[in-house]
Amino acid sequence: MAFDAIRQQAMEKARTTHGLISGWHGKTPARALRLALVMEYLIWAASDGQPEPQFVTSASVARAGVYLAYAEEMFERSISGLGISRQETDAALIARHIMASPTPQINERQLYQTQGFAHLRDSQRRKEAFAALERMGWIMPASRESKGRPRSNWLVNPKLTPVQNVQK
Repeated sequence: MAFDAIRQQAMEKARTTHGLISGWHGKTPARALRLALVMEYLIWAASDGQPEPQFVTSASVARAGVYLAYAEEMFERSISGLGISRQETDAALIARHIMASPTPQINERQLYQTQGFAHLRDSQRRKEAFAALERMGWIMPASRESKGRPRSNWLVNPKLTPVQNVQK
């Protein structure tokens, strides 16, 4: 049952983390099986005249789990400064969209209805991403002088839109 413990722990960590480390945890169960098989064959290769292993022992799975726990710590240390939040990732995706299709204004609803932006239907997630872009000076709220529900329009910083060809 060593593998089941590794799998359950990895899946829980994958659900509760995000970014690069979440991907690491999601792949840990398969990684543990591969390492356990390698360890099983290394033990067999070092033995004198033992028959080739027919299965992976729980001891090899446990060794793989110990090694992966060590590797996880080292991985977390090495990427600690590299990981970006979901909010930053979403803001970067919107920023790439702004740069690819220069427009003076962007509407939240139209954006999340665009292919590749369905995850922004989550209003809290969308709010966080747009707030990040506003803090960085990419966008600012458009005036909301109309009656009824606000349209969630944002003005794009004019410095980000290319200057049209002006004839002299």
